[in-house]
Amino acid sequence: MLSETSPANSQDKTQKSPLYKAGWVLALLVLVLAVAPLFTNMEEYASPADAPRIEAGAFADLPSGRTYYRLYKARNGRGIPLVMIHGFTGNSFVWQPNYKVLASRYDVLLYDLYGRGFSERRDDWRYDKSLYLQQLRELLAFVGFKQPLVVGMSMGGAIASYYAGSNTQQVSGLALVDPAGLPFDT
Repeated sequence: MLSETSPANSQDKTQKSPLYKAGWVLALLVLVLAVAPLFTNMEEYASPADAPRIEAGAFADLPSGRTYYRLYKARNGRGIPLVMIHGFTGNSFVWQPNYKVLASRYDVLLYDLYGRGFSERRDDWRYDKSLYLQQLRELLAFVGFKQPLVVGMSMGGAIASYYAGSNTQQVSGLALVDPAGLPFDT
């Protein structure tokens, strides 16, 4: 027995609503924007003289522990010191998209906080304000940075703020990117 359906009640299964199509277009656009940087040559500069000199992937054996850091020197050799501190769940590679632009003018120091990335981690350490501030002080002395601009993201913002607040004469500026913190004891 065949049943008849009225044209008003039937919908062609191949036709999708405009909202459905717009969702797919939006998803495709997001995908293209996410993948596009992979196909651009991030290493090109106006001239080779504009490219930063890279001193990358070193370890500093500091009194408080071993710290992984990367130092990008400004090409002109007269860069303003700039240290960038990552957040709680990240590591120094979170700054990867930023250092190339900044290294044209600044000597950029990126490092992994203790317990993160390639820096040392120990079960007997207390990961608190004093440990991270000690690491920062020792690393800045190790690389010879005097009066750096200090940039912190997320938990790195709390570390940068505490450092700048307790070393006002040793910091030339402070920038916070989406700052957060940890329940540091005072």
